[in-house]
Order: sequence, then structure tokens, then C-alpha cells
Amino acid sequence: MRSLLFVSIDMPFLGSDIGGLYSDLLCCLNISDKISITIIAPSLSDGFQGVRREGGFRVLRVALRQFIGNIPFWKKGIRILTMSRKYILAYQKHLSNERFDVVMMATPPSSLYDVVKLAKKRSGAKFYLILRDIHPECLDRKKIPERFAKRPDVYDECKRPYGVNFLVEKLLYFQSQSLYKLADWVGCMSPGNQRYFKTIAPYVDDDKIVLLPNWYKGRESSGNRNDKLLEKYDLRGKFVAIFGGTIGEAQAVWNITTLAKHNLGKKDVVFLIVGRGSKRGVLEDMARKDNLTNMRFSNYLPREDYEQLLELADLGLISIDEKYKVPTCPSKIIGYMALAKPVLAMFNKGSDYGEFYIDQPGCGLYSTDLDHQKMFENFDWFYNHPNERKAMGMAGYRYYKRHFTVDAVCEVLNRQLNNG
Repeated sequence: MRSLLFVSIDMPFLGSDIGGLYSDLLCCLNISDKISITIIAPSLSDGFQGVRREGGFRVLRVALRQFIGNIPFWKKGIRILTMSRKYILAYQKHLSNERFDVVMMATPPSSLYDVVKLAKKRSGAKFYLILRDIHPECLDRKKIPERFAKRPDVYDECKRPYGVNFLVEKLLYFQSQSLYKLADWVGCMSPGNQRYFKTIAPYVDDDKIVLLPNWYKGRESSGNRNDKLLEKYDLRGKFVAIFGGTIGEAQAVWNITTLAKHNLGKKDVVFLIVGRGSKRGVLEDMARKDNLTNMRFSNYLPREDYEQLLELADLGLISIDEKYKVPTCPSKIIGYMALAKPVLAMFNKGSDYGEFYIDQPGCGLYSTDLDHQKMFENFDWFYNHPNERKAMGMAGYRYYKRHFTVDAVCEVLNRQLNNG
């Protein structure tokens, strides 16, 4: 039986029905009787520290201070940097005599390099890096949205911190490069992501840079609209564009407010914002300052409630900061596909996100690099073509069933591990 150690910075209790991106993947892997999985993750609200069984997993819980959510950048940075030492101490106490065939970890962060290095050295294990964020290369600091030239108060709140902290940037670069050198597989989100990774880590052999697309496990399209929810959220007779999930530095919140402002004249259009993150307050301030009465905010919801609300929507929105240089691939599009929602995306130029996740499935339209005129045209097309809009949503759903379910991606991952 093959043994796998998964190093995580965020993992729900695995004996519950609460899902998550990596817990879903691990549960799928764990179904096989050919693999046993051990997880290192932060302690939960019950405060337990040490090793215990959670569902079918052995989990080592490590006490850490809160670092996820609306926390000042400097405080978050210190806590993430000290995390590695706490993980190492826990590993040495509980797992030092264990032998693992594979160590697996996802980025971000890259600061757990020392933990992976120790486990790999002690076990002789191979290391699979699930690459889901690339720092600090992601940021092009020269681009500033022109619409904020006269509103520095807003833009200062939106810009990413890596572009203004030389020491942080250098540390991130050193840690990430060290992590890449350790990897026996680097699972990238798209072909463009693979090509870009090769430019920043040319020493990594081509056969180690593999394609591992995003995945999703959860509610799928039922074709029904929940009348009670329509009444609860006052959405009956409305054209609903939903922006769900994390609202952070990467989400380019100015795209959403620009789109909402352009459509103020359409009285049946509602922009529904569901989620939380460090820039949610900024987004709410923008909506207030511009009197965007067509924007509605809902607090963070359990995944099941969010998915039911998403199924009511006519359009799923995706926005990525145009300052990114990396071909970024937000995973929320897979959730939109699973619920047969067409997608309107705005992202950074040079990314193959549109080609790989939108054009191939045929599930939506997109614009790049602050081309707001194109963004307006795309939105109007969706608004005026209900039949074609629904057909795009169904095309995305069919593509999701073939390629982006957790079972489909798990099969890809198993083949890569077996061939390695």
C-alpha cells in the first residue's frame, strides 16, 4: 500500500460533511485501498493538538494562530513564516519514524518548504507540488487602473502588498524556488500555466511539469429554480449576475463596480455579491460611493446554501487583477459549470484562462486587461440572448462532467503518481 503525507494550511474536520477543494480530492484518493493518507493541518476550533482519526484519515493537528481572513498583512506574514517551525516540531514529535512514498502540498504558501524538505529527506519520498499560486512573479507593478488615478484612497486599498515590500518579495522568491527544486511533479492548472512555470524554473525537467486542472465536488445543476429563495432574496423577475467566493486582492473589485455602474439603467439587473475576504469592505465602499443600488451583498454562506443561491443566477462573474503576469485560473468557474451557469470573465492579458476554461468548454465570454468596453458588450449579449445564454451554461456543464469533476481529476492524479 502506498502512503501519502499531505501538508495543508487549511483543512476542515474530515469526519464531517463539510467539503473543501483539497479535502474533496483527498477523500476521492482515499477511496482506493491502495493508498493510506496522513495529513498535517492546523488545529480546529476544538483546540485539539496531536494525532487523531478523522473519517478515514490520520490527521496531525498543529496549534497555530489565525492567519486566514481579514488580518493585517504584516501580522499574517509573521504567522505564516512561523508556521513552518511549528509544523517541523509537530512532525518530529509524531511522525519522525514514519515512511511516506509521496509528500503532497499545494501553494500558497511556499513558506512550508522546510517541512516538505524534512519529510522528503526522512522518508525518501517523492514530492508532488500542486501549483495553485505563483509568488512573487505574479505581479506587474507598472500597471495601475486609470479609473483610480483620481481616487488614490480606493486604489491604495486595492493594490497587492508584494509590490511594495522588497524583503517580502525576495523571501517569497527564495522559498518558492527552493520548493520547485524539491518537486518531482509540479501540477499546473492549464497549459499556459505549465509554459509560464518553465520560464521561472527552467531547471525543472519538462516531464515533471504536469497538467492538473481545477476540480469541483458539490451541488450540480437540477434545472429547477427555488421559488422560496427567489422570494427571500427578492430576485423574482430579475437578471441576476453573481460574484461568489473569495473577495481578496486578486479579484480586481473595480471590474465589478464598473460593470454595475454601466448597468444602472437596467432596472431588472441585480449584481449579487456572496462571499468574504480582505477586499469585501473596499467593494462595499465603492458601491456606496457610486450609489450602486443594483449591487446586493450577502454574508458568507455554507457551501450548500451558496450553491442553491448560485443556481438561481443567470450569469457567473469572474474577475482577476490585470496586474497579474501569471496565467491565473480561478477555481470558481468549475462551480459555475457544475450548476450550468454561463460565465462572464475579466482577467489579465497573456493568460490562457479564456482558451482552456472558457473557449474549449464553450461556456462563456471574456475580456482582458481592463478592456471595459468589451466587458460591457459581453454583458449586454448575455442579457439580450437568454436561449444562447442557457445553451452556454449547458455546454459548460457537459464539459465539467467529462473533465473537471473531482473523480475525473483524481484519475489524472493517480495516473501521474503511478507513472512517476
